[in-house]
Amino acid sequence: RSIVFTRAYSQANETLYSHAALFTGRYPSDMGELRYESFRLPPDTPTLAACLAQDGYRTEAVVAGAHLSAHFGLGAGFQRYAAMQDFASFQQTVPHALQRLEELAQGEDPFLLLVHGYDTHSPYLKGGAFHRLETPGYDGPMLALARDPFTYERILQDRFYPAFQPPQ
Repeated sequence: RSIVFTRAYSQANETLYSHAALFTGRYPSDMGELRYESFRLPPDTPTLAACLAQDGYRTEAVVAGAHLSAHFGLGAGFQRYAAMQDFASFQQTVPHALQRLEELAQGEDPFLLLVHGYDTHSPYLKGGAFHRLETPGYDGPMLALARDPFTYERILQDRFYPAFQPPQ
């Protein structure tokens, strides 16, 4: 059984803070200063995963790392919280999640399995300095990074620099 939401809204425009709100039902600003350097989910904050675990659910997450790193406290209440390589796509998270789903489905307990990937960001990222290579025919080690939109997006000192231009 499942529920499909055809209209959904987020409490924040950034992954870390929107997931903190999703997991807790609280506004991100109620949990502390909104700075990537210092934001942590307060350890005593009730989470959906913790509440479900208390009611006998198995709680697991397979996330794409980066802004959902356990470093930020988002693993609270999950009995297993697997973070993939930073900014992973569903190509990395889904195979691992399917293995977990197969095992969870064999048990008798109800479960929550959160699966996350950064794929939905891709259509909204604009090309930046590294995307426009000046050397036609280049086939070196930086080619894949040059085509990855996360390479040229920058968050520095809590400011967003999508049009970051390298000095060299």
